[in-house]
Amino acid sequence: MPDVRPRLLSEAGLGHAAFHERSSEGLFPEIRTPYPLQASLQSRLPLAVDAEHGPGVLLVTAPPGEGKTEAALYAAMVMTATYGSSGLFLALPTQATANQMYERVVRFATHNLADPAQLTLLHGAAELYQGYAEPSGRWLRSRGRGLLAPISVGTIGQALLGVLPLKHNALRQTGLSGKTVIIDEAHSYDAFTHALLLRLLTWLGAMRVPVVLLSATLTGQTASGPVEAYLESAGRKGGAYALPAPVHPGRLYADAEQVTVPAEPVGSVRARSPDLAVRPVTHTYDPTVADGRPATLITAPLRTQRHTTLLSRPPSPMPSAPLSMPSAGSMTSRKATDPPFCTPSASSRA
Repeated sequence: MPDVRPRLLSEAGLGHAAFHERSSEGLFPEIRTPYPLQASLQSRLPLAVDAEHGPGVLLVTAPPGEGKTEAALYAAMVMTATYGSSGLFLALPTQATANQMYERVVRFATHNLADPAQLTLLHGAAELYQGYAEPSGRWLRSRGRGLLAPISVGTIGQALLGVLPLKHNALRQTGLSGKTVIIDEAHSYDAFTHALLLRLLTWLGAMRVPVVLLSATLTGQTASGPVEAYLESAGRKGGAYALPAPVHPGRLYADAEQVTVPAEPVGSVRARSPDLAVRPVTHTYDPTVADGRPATLITAPLRTQRHTTLLSRPPSPMPSAPLSMPSAGSMTSRKATDPPFCTPSASSRA
């Protein structure tokens, strides 16, 4: 009786993502002159990764426009070839950024895949995105299965659900295991999501999953925290080495045995001259001020068009009773009835 398993796996869209082993120039022929960050990774990362040490975590910090995405994809190819990863998962903070990254990964995969592989877009509105509306790979589009695809792009929540005591969390962990995971915009999450991210990195370290962290602003202890969370369960022995404070811009690669940082500062060729305009304003809660109008200006470079808003309307009177704000302790302490994090067991770290 013929073995039908390969055909069934192929029809379901499962399998491995096999990439051509190429240099950075071969992976990105459109880049004629790499940025300093990219050049630094190309020259040093292949020497830092070591199959005998086991997978590690790469932290890349640089301002927007320095080629972090291309650097991460190059690093993922190096890690995949060294550690035998079966595919990629790229995690983004929002649906909009996931949609944009999906298009870039489609172009990258089309150029560099040795064999066809299924690519999924994972977030709540993925089916509404025009670039992902094709009916191919329907089995993987069922709830919870998308991470099983060889290559996946989605919001960070798709992975974070795997560390919460929820239905199908083991299925999500299965989809992440064996892959190389890229987490973009690692600085953009609130305190709750950041705590879940640290727990996810602990799981990925226990499952020996190579990880690439990208950030435009993480520095110092804030940047060291995610790396330490990964190394906590990745096999690093206590006191093996001290993790240096990450610099900006720069890179840091750490595994169970060693940490590698650039011997010289990673420079930047993009000139920046911020134009600051000072606008004096007077703040008051007095509702009797005739010309007083509340104005809220929120600026975020990556979301300027969506979140830069000027509100102008008649002022509302202040509440008669003071607002009751929760204390810091009540926000950080957990009740006995709160659901615990899923924690890697000793057997899962073996």
